[in-house]
Amino acid sequence: MIQALFTVLKEYPAAASKLDDVDWFARQEAVREEFRKILEGLSVEEQAALRSLANGDKSSVTPAIGKQIHAKGLIKPTSDHVQFFSPMFGYWLR
Repeated sequence: MIQALFTVLKEYPAAASKLDDVDWFARQEAVREEFRKILEGLSVEEQAALRSLANGDKSSVTPAIGKQIHAKGLIKPTSDHVQFFSPMFGYWLR
């Protein structure tokens, strides 16, 4: 993931001016490829849960799957929502 971000910054000098544009970074090929690799390493159930959470649907995620993706460091539950390990990952999942 870090390598992908450095690649984007190297290939697109203007990217430094977009550091606050998480959506732009999430659309970059190098970043998308790293997210794809992460997702492919998960079970179908975990993938579906992450997509549901990215779209604001916590109710369809079983407690067991929620614990698994939390244990893998992909999410951090808070009192009112779920945080992804990277805001870009959440954008990409949508």
